[in-house]
Amino acid sequence: MFVINMKRAWQFLFDNLKYENNLMLLREYIKIVGELLFNYAGEIRTIPVQIGGTSWEPEMPARTQIFIDGNKRVAQLIANKVLIQNNIGIFQVPIEGLEEFKMLLIRFYESGNDMEIIDFMKNYCIRRIRG
Repeated sequence: MFVINMKRAWQFLFDNLKYENNLMLLREYIKIVGELLFNYAGEIRTIPVQIGGTSWEPEMPARTQIFIDGNKRVAQLIANKVLIQNNIGIFQVPIEGLEEFKMLLIRFYESGNDMEIIDFMKNYCIRRIRG
């Protein structure tokens, strides 16, 4: 179901490139990525959540942990939407850098310091559009 939902979310992205990013659009993405995978897809988080790999727990909602589950998937989709809209490319974490990306993401969650993960994403995660 995960793969089907992500395919549908990408199709939704391409079909809605002209629309501005707002909470209503984010909720549509989370409904699509969470369909049949987790409860309350599309609803704003009102309960505590945990993030794999760290004991840090986000405040209600904070650091883009708006939803109970699927936050990173939606964040990646929205990042791609913005990059595509601006003819920059796509956001993709290379498989060989996945463990480092996860470590940097956890470090960001725990510290709030985004410098390292931003540098990593700029250097390794933007696939340029050739034209």
